[in-house]
Amino acid sequence: MRTLLSLAFIAATAQAAPVPKTVELTDKHIVGDWEYEYGNWPNGKISFNANGDYWAFHEPDSDLFYSGKWKREGNAVTIEEWRTCLTTFSRSGPITYRFDFDKSRYPNLTGTSNGCVNVTIKNPRH
Repeated sequence: MRTLLSLAFIAATAQAAPVPKTVELTDKHIVGDWEYEYGNWPNGKISFNANGDYWAFHEPDSDLFYSGKWKREGNAVTIEEWRTCLTTFSRSGPITYRFDFDKSRYPNLTGTSNGCVNVTIKNPRH
């Protein structure tokens, strides 16, 4: 009986651990030059400018250059992208991508693009 009363007292007086507050990304977290991987395409470079412009490409053998506009929505970055082939100068787009990021390992941001393709951006200078 004493054990039951002790357990009841402990349960009644114990406080739940505080729930950590989720910190959202800000534009300041995103602006800059990054290394990135998109699905099976490693060795990418991507840049998010403070004015909302963005560009990206993959090294060393890709002849595609991506450019457009970006905006942050909570912990997601939405990109409206145009693709340019550097050998034929043909252009296509726009295509919209949404990168949903996990900020817990910042300055490395991992997540998915449009809910299905893995994307990672890394910036050791942040």
